[in-house]
Amino acid sequence: MSDSEVVVCHYISNGSLLNKEGRVWFKPPLHIDEAIHYTHQLAQALEYIHQQGYLHGALTFSNVMVVRGQNIDHEPDYAPFLLADAGLANYVRCFGQPLYQFQPITAAPEQLGKRVTPASDQFALVVILYFWLAGRPPYLGSPEEIEHAKLTGTFPPLSSLTALVTFELEEVIHRALSVPPEERYHSVLAFAEALTATLVPPATVPDSGMPPASPVEVEPIDLS
Repeated sequence: MSDSEVVVCHYISNGSLLNKEGRVWFKPPLHIDEAIHYTHQLAQALEYIHQQGYLHGALTFSNVMVVRGQNIDHEPDYAPFLLADAGLANYVRCFGQPLYQFQPITAAPEQLGKRVTPASDQFALVVILYFWLAGRPPYLGSPEEIEHAKLTGTFPPLSSLTALVTFELEEVIHRALSVPPEERYHSVLAFAEALTATLVPPATVPDSGMPPASPVEVEPIDLS
């Protein structure tokens, strides 16, 4: 045991987004407001990791842990997820076995060349958001086809998959999926705030400047 390294993890009975509960409770497509809210929460967790001088490095569906179901009661600041494996997956990939593994579907283009930056975590988070909104990831095909699509920035516009996506939201997602890391948002939290800014505020009735009308008294009608 002295020659072994042990990693202790918190046990989550529901598992991740890939387990039964995650697939049922958060089956896409999610409502845009809901998907952006969850993305913002995950971005806050990633931002904290980055501020401590670390990277996640391998964010994907299997390390977004589900602690409870959807917010059917519309509670404010509802948080159904925990973020797991920060830095761990990269460690296992480098020091564990097998040595050569396929990168997850969420891996950023620069990670194909074994380079990881905070912008790589941003890219991975956008892939998850894209899946939540479209019901499919932005890249499909064989590993070689996916790698080519990532390196060339080729993916279907969200508006071609769901009519509810606004032009502003499309622009934010397109920028965050840029091939060069420096063309993405300067931080994962900046990306999340740009996302939130695309949400359409609820419509309000303009103030006419007139005092509210008094209730009209109506004589009861005898229908007998």
